Amino acid sequence: MAKNPLEIEFGKIVIERRNAQGWSQDDLAEKSGLSRNTIGRIERAETSITTNNITALAKSFGVDPVFLFRRGGPNDPMLTPLASTVVSRILKFSHDDIEWLNDLFKLLEKKMP
Repeated sequence: MAKNPLEIEFGKIVIERRNAQGWSQDDLAEKSGLSRNTIGRIERAETSITTNNITALAKSFGVDPVFLFRRGGPNDPMLTPLASTVVSRILKFSHDDIEWLNDLFKLLEKKMP
């Protein structure tokens, strides 16, 4: 049976995000609550992705689930050069750094008129 192109691409994105965090499959499994076996099968596009798995992975990466369907990396043609530089630096942040930024943005939103 042929692999689904969307699942192949999704698996590549999960690998890229996991590697950008410096995480092993075991690390991602622990953070997401999914088994290491499931992580491997998702990355190899050997299983259908479910909304529960997408949500668990997104939460572990600290992003909205929709961002798992776009690389949004520094070479994304929709980004300006400045945004491209910012994205390339953010992709190197640790999970804790991303959580801190998220908290900062929430605080700033409360302060905006």
